[in-house]
Amino acid sequence: MTRSDQFYLSDIQVLRKHQSTREAKYRRNYNRYVNNGSRSENIWQQYGNPVAYYFPSVNEDSGVIPILNIIKSVISTVVSKIAQIKVRPFFNPVVGRFKTRKICRNAQVFFDEFFAREGIFRRLSLAFRDACVFEYGAIWIDEQERKIHHIGPWEFETDPAEYYFLEGRFTRYTIYRRQYPLTLLRDLIKGSRFEALLEISNDYNVTYEVYYNLEDHIRLDVVNNEILRRTKIAFDVPNVVLLYFDEPFKGMNSSALADDLYTIQRQIDAICVRMHMAIELNPGNLILVPQGSGIKTTTLTSEFGAMVEYKVIPGVTQSPVTVATPAPISPQYMQLLLAFIQWGFEFTGVSQLSAQQKKPADVDSGKALETLQDIESERFQVIVDNVEDFAMRVAETCIHIFPPGDTILPKVSGRPPITWGQLLAERDSYTVQFSSTSALSKTPQIKYQQIEKLIGMKLLTPPVAMRMLELPDLENAYGIMNASSDDCQRIIERAVEDEDYTFFEVVNIEELYRESVGTLLRLDSNDEDRKVMERLVKLIEMVDSKRQAVENVMNPPQPTLPTPQGQIPGSPPQAPAPGGNGQLPVAPGAQVAPPAMSAVPGVIAQ
Repeated sequence: MTRSDQFYLSDIQVLRKHQSTREAKYRRNYNRYVNNGSRSENIWQQYGNPVAYYFPSVNEDSGVIPILNIIKSVISTVVSKIAQIKVRPFFNPVVGRFKTRKICRNAQVFFDEFFAREGIFRRLSLAFRDACVFEYGAIWIDEQERKIHHIGPWEFETDPAEYYFLEGRFTRYTIYRRQYPLTLLRDLIKGSRFEALLEISNDYNVTYEVYYNLEDHIRLDVVNNEILRRTKIAFDVPNVVLLYFDEPFKGMNSSALADDLYTIQRQIDAICVRMHMAIELNPGNLILVPQGSGIKTTTLTSEFGAMVEYKVIPGVTQSPVTVATPAPISPQYMQLLLAFIQWGFEFTGVSQLSAQQKKPADVDSGKALETLQDIESERFQVIVDNVEDFAMRVAETCIHIFPPGDTILPKVSGRPPITWGQLLAERDSYTVQFSSTSALSKTPQIKYQQIEKLIGMKLLTPPVAMRMLELPDLENAYGIMNASSDDCQRIIERAVEDEDYTFFEVVNIEELYRESVGTLLRLDSNDEDRKVMERLVKLIEMVDSKRQAVENVMNPPQPTLPTPQGQIPGSPPQAPAPGGNGQLPVAPGAQVAPPAMSAVPGVIAQ
């Protein structure tokens, strides 16, 4: 259906209205996280004054009030825990044929490099931080540039009712960005009135929106409410992936970690103000001077202490000068402050131990470190599952939205091109699995001990173990060790697709034989095409023949001695009788004729 520009511009305004209802909350939580509410900074403002964020004071006499930002401390701790999760997609062709395995191998190579190039782990941490501060984090996958962008939740607009009734999906949405530099849109504004502005100055900012309508299969690029480009899209899944801290009960509104801590933080702020005012305004020394002593009470300044005259009662009080240091405030305020701080951590399921980056005493042994658990290890298991699912949805979305005709890997001479459309067509023949390495310690020595134990249990192979260690020098060694396996897979691929059975003499014959036999068995269990199986069998026969030739060279057969007269071929030679002339003794009785050749094992009768 072809609709007018005015229809789409009106729809954009409707979506923007839904978003504006949450802007006040985002602004409050942003300032609570950044400056503990001491300044009301606009979330859209890109050119803020960072010096004005800090140093709040009640009045000129009180000075700067200390900030105990529990909201930021708890969120930073939780984000650091989640940042340890390194989710890697693994394409497993469980019921696929040879073509499926080849497509999955190309996809595996692409996503390993794509996740590293786009910094998906860093962007995932930023999205999760947004979920903790606001309510959800968002990742936008640009289908035109094949790039992943982290966007703020205030920059994403959709219909909350659609999100609820479609169970996490939506068909109309925009990426709305203010103060967007016009210099970043040079290709988009060519031929428009905005192009002339760059000839005057580079210091121009605009409102830039990308509007998607999956029902009409259209993308609009809008600058200052003016549509500059229409693009037809082929995908029908949203290319914006959301990560919630707490899934909403209805609509799109949900609570964040900052919301849960807001009231506790306000109470901590109130106690800090009272304690600070008591410390600042309480005199350091109190000097009691009797009347008539001749000492002026204005001798000392208020910064050092205070002098107070008192009336001497004869016979009751003595008259010397008394110096006292009064307590600025009751110790109960400090106890109450520490209690609220502890409640703030425990209420959200975070241990102060993790926030301080400490471990308990007497846990230096490896066994104690293995059994040590933090409070939040089980409390945030649902969030860990959500983060892993979030990374999976990012990969799944890439498969659906990238142009079907584009190749997954760059075209290389001799490598058949595999397209995104082929990967999507084989979706029912493979699974995308995700594994997390968060169970391993981040301390190299402890991680080495854990992986060594897994190798001893035969749960890991040495190449996989080196990859899990994530050490650069071992990565180089792993690449060398894995080269042989990669070459064997390429030899099998050439034999199946091009009937090319040649390979270099330096190939590991034993490994090539194992890889070929394993591939044959896997494909046979999935009812692979007969031609493919025949080509694999031919390759296995050639490799096996090469193995036998190598075996004969390495272990040549022993030379055979001539058979003495009267000895049955193949029978063990008989030693001559002691002291004889070397001839076999003949037993008395009938002579036994030699057996027929067909009765000798291994000889076929003619």
